[in-house]
Amino acid sequence: MQSQDEKLGKFLQAINQYSEKQRQLIIMEVETQNRIELERAEKETLADAYRMISLRTADVRSSITRELSSRELSSRKALLEKRGAIERKVFEAAAEKLWEFTKTADYEKYLCGCAKAAASSFKKAADDTVFRIRPEDMKYCELIRNQFGAQCSFEEDAALPIGGLLALNKALGIALDLTLGSRLEQQKEWFCETSGLLVC
Repeated sequence: MQSQDEKLGKFLQAINQYSEKQRQLIIMEVETQNRIELERAEKETLADAYRMISLRTADVRSSITRELSSRELSSRKALLEKRGAIERKVFEAAAEKLWEFTKTADYEKYLCGCAKAAASSFKKAADDTVFRIRPEDMKYCELIRNQFGAQCSFEEDAALPIGGLLALNKALGIALDLTLGSRLEQQKEWFCETSGLLVC
């Protein structure tokens, strides 16, 4: 003989099975009703469109042209937004790689090369040169000065987030931007032209 708990368990199981079947039936009925309503709406829309075309062909053509123009603009806008998102993602990843680069020994070599380039550009009045560098790069001042080969001064510039040098010479009226941020920025135009992401 079955215990009271077993009977209750079977009863609950039967109720759950019945509820699940009813739920499935309701879902199927709703899907069928939705499909029927959608088909009816499609038929009504097609009939209305046919009547409208028959009565006002010129108006419909004008309306279609406006709609196509609107959709083209929307598509172009969406495409531009997508392109912008891809470009941002690519350049954020590139900036991250440059950040990692500033933590390597090769970064010191890069700074030495920048100092030599500045020395070559500022030969006539090298002593009037000011180097702007990130606060984190102030530890390289002596290295940069040695590679520059002339008396120079340094200023911290928190606006240079990635690294590199911004060399200024007031006597010559020349600024030499050798920052990694500006070099990355210069790559954007090249990227747009060569990536296949141009929107015509």
